[in-house]
Amino acid sequence: MTVDARRTLPSVDTLLRSGPGVRAARAVGRAPLKQAILRTLDEVRAEVAAGTQPPIADEILARAAGRASRVANGLTRVINATGVILHTNLGRAPLGADASQAVARAASGYADLEVDRESGARGKR
Repeated sequence: MTVDARRTLPSVDTLLRSGPGVRAARAVGRAPLKQAILRTLDEVRAEVAAGTQPPIADEILARAAGRASRVANGLTRVINATGVILHTNLGRAPLGADASQAVARAASGYADLEVDRESGARGKR
């Protein structure tokens, strides 16, 4: 009698209670991680049903944590290996350190974006 490979997959609770699961939950939140694990396990079950080998628990958790991180943090750092420097799908070109610091300074408070500082009137767009 053969065992259905899907039965060898870890439970959501097992993944959440593991050391890496606890650390991932601290980083992205338990609820987003749990939802990501549920979706990832659904995908893995479908892959296993189609004949692929079931991944190990750490791989399942890594996939789920990556998914949860994208949800929790929005944008994710990537490596642009496309060969296109100004890649619009990757945010165009990265800013240099000085430009990043200038943006951070400007974004940390109010700025005179559309105010003529001499007259106090609204500036031209």
